[in-house]
Amino acid sequence: MASENAPKAMKRATKDNKIFNLFLHNVAASGMQDYIVPIRGTSDAVAEILKPETFDFVYIDGDHSYTQFSQDLNNYMKVVKVNGIICGDDLELFPHEVDIQHAKQHCDEDFILDKKSQKYFHPGVALGIHEVFENVSMKNGFWAMRKLQDGWETVEI
Repeated sequence: MASENAPKAMKRATKDNKIFNLFLHNVAASGMQDYIVPIRGTSDAVAEILKPETFDFVYIDGDHSYTQFSQDLNNYMKVVKVNGIICGDDLELFPHEVDIQHAKQHCDEDFILDKKSQKYFHPGVALGIHEVFENVSMKNGFWAMRKLQDGWETVEI
């Protein structure tokens, strides 16, 4: 299910099952069909049925709005095992690189031009990451963190 912020083409492709069918094709092509169990639903609904600390690896790639991204991050941090990785994409700029007030004013928009850096970025992702992690590993918009017994640590990307 595409979020409200998703482009119209993405909403159509989701409604017509094109994205899900492509996902199934990619899983089969990778030979991983015995390891991947698709679960369809909103990220919030799926998070409710997953047991805490059951996954070694969680990749977040969903709604970019601050409100939903923060919810996804908080929901899915819980299902990562100790020594597991949580990661995602769409972190083009760190919060210290942007006009933070402008980002906060536009936090639930998908992709905006930052006044300070003059680069496009996803303000909701940048702000959500900044609230949860003091420091985060990031390379080319991809971010990752390892879960410890008592917190999180950066990883080499």
